[in-house]
Amino acid sequence: MKKKNNTDWDILFNYWQNGNLSCAFECVELFIEKTPHTVNGWIVKADILSNFARYSEAEKHLQEAEKLLKKESMFLVYNQYGHLYKNKGDLKKAKKLYKKSLANKETSEGYNFLGSPVVHLGKS
Repeated sequence: MKKKNNTDWDILFNYWQNGNLSCAFECVELFIEKTPHTVNGWIVKADILSNFARYSEAEKHLQEAEKLLKKESMFLVYNQYGHLYKNKGDLKKAKKLYKKSLANKETSEGYNFLGSPVVHLGKS
């Protein structure tokens, strides 16, 4: 995700990247309220919810993100769905979603994400 020139985003991003998920959650709620048409907020909130094991809620937020993204940027959401299923312990589904992300757009980040399920499940 590209960093926005937005103080609210900077604060949220720093909390999120540093693993301070409780503070990030508070910030993302406000961020989405102020900028509901910005996909980054929905993706970050889904990631936080997934880390809190609130998977159904995370999926709903990813569905909101999907509505805002162009087809060529769907790899962002596929990666996040992969994280969600990895957190849930469904490595086969995570692997499938990471591959779907790479089919949408090849990124080094996507290959890094795919590495974990491949190590645990094998190459197939």
